[in-house]
Amino acid sequence: MRKDSLAVAALATWLLLPGCAWLSKSPPAASHGPTPDQAAAMLSGSGDALGNNQASFWQKMTRPITHAPVAKSLADGWHHGAGKVRQLANIKPQIKPAPDPISLAQKPDLTNPDLQTSLAIMAENAGRAEQAASHLNKALAHDPKNLKALLTYAHLLERQGRLPEALSKYEQAIQAHPNSSQALNDLGLCLARTGRVTEALQPLGRAIELQPQRPLYRNNMATVLTELGRTDEALAHLKVVHPLPVAHYNLGTLLHRRNQNQQAAQQFAQASALDPSFTAARDMATQLGSLAPYPIPVSYTPAGSPASRTAATNDASIVGDRYRNVVAP
Repeated sequence: MRKDSLAVAALATWLLLPGCAWLSKSPPAASHGPTPDQAAAMLSGSGDALGNNQASFWQKMTRPITHAPVAKSLADGWHHGAGKVRQLANIKPQIKPAPDPISLAQKPDLTNPDLQTSLAIMAENAGRAEQAASHLNKALAHDPKNLKALLTYAHLLERQGRLPEALSKYEQAIQAHPNSSQALNDLGLCLARTGRVTEALQPLGRAIELQPQRPLYRNNMATVLTELGRTDEALAHLKVVHPLPVAHYNLGTLLHRRNQNQQAAQQFAQASALDPSFTAARDMATQLGSLAPYPIPVSYTPAGSPASRTAATNDASIVGDRYRNVVAP
């Protein structure tokens, strides 16, 4: 309030300055005083008896000036300034409250593809697959290139065993988003599940090019390569994102799932030799009947205990019994 009062006082002073300046421009009265005739005119109240240059201060203040240009300018300035003062005194903050996101007064935008996709996920989780598909169709009707909706729809179809339709959705997603590593990875897995394992290498390889340090994509590539019998290439991918003992352990897990137990035992034994504290690897090697010593590479440097290593399970899981993330301890 103190700042507002000072501002009003300063503005009023500024408005009165022209009047004071106008008064100050008139010459002062003669130092020797008025003549007898002038004094008589002053007593009679006749302002005309005095010349303009010899008028007293009192006469200047009381003389009618309403028709003078200066007076009109002063009056206009006074009214304008008074209006500004009233405006300053009546200033009120313009605050618009933010909308409440959980208020029932806010109707949801049913044309929003992300909302429809979220509703589809909720419907599928509740076991209502047809309703989920209906929501996804609405989402894609408003935005045919929506990546989240396309991938969610493809996942839904894949879980229902409708792999050809799922492939179509994946391909549609990649056509709209050619640099989506997630779409490429999911397409590769779907191709592998349909038996087109060799074809799966291309989209999986492209996903790795886009995100070379993502364990999920390296694990999936290793899974497909192991299926094709290319275990050396699979190990090379695993070594990029895992310590060497974990890479051997993961490859052993992949081989064990394919019932290639002799080769799996060798990988578990190698992991145990590289890290004697790797009890899970030693246990698997013992279970499969292989504890033969394996040479340790000269360049190998232990990376700490297995419990401190980054495992493949830290990434998102992949649906499917054969093509899924490798479980590392």
